[in-house]
Amino acid sequence: MEVDIKTMMDQFCPTASRNMVMNIVAESLGKSAQNATQVQQQIQTIMVTNTALGSGLIYSIAAKGA
Repeated sequence: MEVDIKTMMDQFCPTASRNMVMNIVAESLGKSAQNATQVQQQIQTIMVTNTALGSGLIYSIAAKGA
């Protein structure tokens, strides 16, 4: 079933409401992109930290064995 968004909005929303809906959708998409970027940065920080901790552990084990 194909949905015609423009026809639905013309039928159910006055122009002011339509503009408000478009602004809300645009803001939501912007916040979603911002949240995705922040999560990606946090994952990168966790990966770098885990790599540093793992490397330090390997070096400490190697130093004890020497």
